[in-house]
Parts: sequence; C-alpha cells; structure tokens
Amino acid sequence: MDSVSFSEKEPIVAQSAIPSQRGAVAVLPQEQEMEKITLPEGKTLRLLALDIFGDREFWVYIYLENKDKIPNPNKVPAGTVLVLPDRSVYSINAADPHSVAKAKSLGNEVLMRF
Repeated sequence: MDSVSFSEKEPIVAQSAIPSQRGAVAVLPQEQEMEKITLPEGKTLRLLALDIFGDREFWVYIYLENKDKIPNPNKVPAGTVLVLPDRSVYSINAADPHSVAKAKSLGNEVLMRF
C-alpha cells in the first residue's frame, strides 16, 4: 500500500473521492437531489413562488431553473414538472427586502424578452 502524505497547508476535503488513472485522487462534490414539483391547475409561477418561498417575486428563479422547458414564463401549462431553485444559490429570503428587490429587478429583465 502506498503512503500518502499531506503538508500542513493542504486542506483535507470530506467529499467523495475517486482514484484517477495516475494514482492521484480526484475529488467530486456530492450530487444534491433536486426538489421537483408539478405545477397545479390554476397556479402560475408567481403563485407557486408565493406558496413555496413567501413572495411572488421569486418566480424568476423557478423560471431560470426551468427555462429549457418553459418557452414563456407567462404561459406555463398545468402539469409541468418544475425543478425548484436552491434558496442558498439565489439568496431567496422573503424577509430580506434586498433579496426581494433583486428578484423583482431580474424578473423585470426577463419579462422584457416576452
């Protein structure tokens, strides 16, 4: 068995490690399960965002996560399976006025394309 040494400056990473062809170890991040939801009849992205994230303005992040299957965010058919955005990635916080304002501004930019 080969011995492996680390200098004091090298951090030890607690993630999945896969041996590479040269004997070194490649570190891969843990794959996170994406949360999905089916858009109910009578719901819009805005209403879904209000229910899930506490403010309608966060609809834009749902759209961005699913823009490959949503040609127009104003017309999303019921029954569409949507990936929900990770709150930490987009800093989604309904109690933070800056977070809501940022989402609103981005939403306005997106809507100008339609």
